[in-house]
Amino acid sequence: MFNRELLRTMRLEKHLSQVKLGKMSGLSQSYLCNLERGRYAPSLKCLEAIARALGCSPKVLIMD
Repeated sequence: MFNRELLRTMRLEKHLSQVKLGKMSGLSQSYLCNLERGRYAPSLKCLEAIARALGCSPKVLIMD
């Protein structure tokens, strides 16, 4: 399951706004907002783009 809280924490630790992370990952700010609020679950492609932008493995963003 996708860890939306960790996404937000990692984004804030890197001092990134949703807009900046969106530009880095190729995703929209509104999509990232909905991910963080738990309204959406990311596809594998989106998860990989977010992880690449945050400099981590996609596995990090998935809860057990």
